[in-house]
Amino acid sequence: MRLMTGALVLALAFASLSLLSCDALHPARGDVGATLILAPVDTIDSGTVVTPQAVVHSFKTSDETFRMTFNIGAVYSKTVTDVTLAPDQTDTVSFPNWTAEPEGDYITISFTSLAGDENRHNDTTLGADTVKVSRAVDVTLDISGSSLAVFTGFYETTTNGQTQISGSPPKSYTFQARKQYDVVAVQLAYAGTGDLTAKLVSGGITRDSATISSVGTLTLNWTP
Repeated sequence: MRLMTGALVLALAFASLSLLSCDALHPARGDVGATLILAPVDTIDSGTVVTPQAVVHSFKTSDETFRMTFNIGAVYSKTVTDVTLAPDQTDTVSFPNWTAEPEGDYITISFTSLAGDENRHNDTTLGADTVKVSRAVDVTLDISGSSLAVFTGFYETTTNGQTQISGSPPKSYTFQARKQYDVVAVQLAYAGTGDLTAKLVSGGITRDSATISSVGTLTLNWTP
């Protein structure tokens, strides 16, 4: 019985030493990753100052310190060093401000850089949608002509949809459209007597115009 007890003690001691040796030779590795992009998103006015932000998470049971990078197309790339997470912690990382320019479409991406990361497949996250940088321009629909003319219809932009209008000249409606992404359209059904002229004006320039003098439909279109 004593021999068996002694042997058991030796076996347990050997097992403990083996585990310690394995831990020393193969230390536990961390696992962190970017999981969500918070900003920028959607459509942004050119020249707007935005603070890029991404969510990061630690998937393991050890404290980790690492670097994190945020890219916006080929126009922005910044890295934050010394990001620290406790086990199973989620945090938001903010990057240096970005002035949204030039106009265009941009893919956003953020990723972590941890030495010895156990799972590289969860390091990176992409923005859910392409970020669009554009400039809003004022557009005016001017309707002139005989006060006996009557119209009903709408103006619309791709971004804002339709706005219903009706009445008799003179009428003027001002709204905004986004360069590169909007198509401006007008449709008016005419009745009554006399001429009716409709113009789309932006930046002091007539972009499209039409005149109607008998019952029918008038249409205008312009892409900023």
